[in-house]
Amino acid sequence: QIDIVIGSPPCLGFSKVGRAKRKALKRSLGRIQSGRNSESNNLGRTFLKFVKKIKPPVFIFENVEAMGSYEGGSYLREVLGRISDENYEPYSIVLNAADYGVPQNRKRLFIIGFQKNIVYDFPIPLKSENKVSTYEAIGDLPKSSVLEGSPYFKDSRSKYQKKMRKNSKGIFNHQITNHSDKTQKIISL
Repeated sequence: QIDIVIGSPPCLGFSKVGRAKRKALKRSLGRIQSGRNSESNNLGRTFLKFVKKIKPPVFIFENVEAMGSYEGGSYLREVLGRISDENYEPYSIVLNAADYGVPQNRKRLFIIGFQKNIVYDFPIPLKSENKVSTYEAIGDLPKSSVLEGSPYFKDSRSKYQKKMRKNSKGIFNHQITNHSDKTQKIISL
């Protein structure tokens, strides 16, 4: 018995960046598949085929927020319609990971299907004063790499770091990536 199926097909076909790349490619090549029929977007339909075959009590499908407005929302309506046809109660909701304790603002669209006999309430988001910033989570990490096997240990600065590093013997295998100035600017946003 499989209780839950979770999937996240590639988002390139739905993301705004992916759309811009497809348009540029279309201009340069003079042809391109439509987004609806692109291979990566069809993986969402493939996911639903697995759900139809397995029939788990619950499934979760996660993707970029822009999927909800893709093709004027018709793709999302199609997916929700297919879910309803398979005896599931479908829900779609955009959640921000920061509202649930993840130190990152990351909005994602969740399509969740419950068999019609299951009742579910989404978790209540954290209050803004309980959210964790990236700095609060990893601001104590060193600015240079930590050699494999050599622990780095520094007194934690934030409540979150203290909680996560409780009983820790240090930070191991911390590797620094040398990002370009442009990438560093994007990350800082």
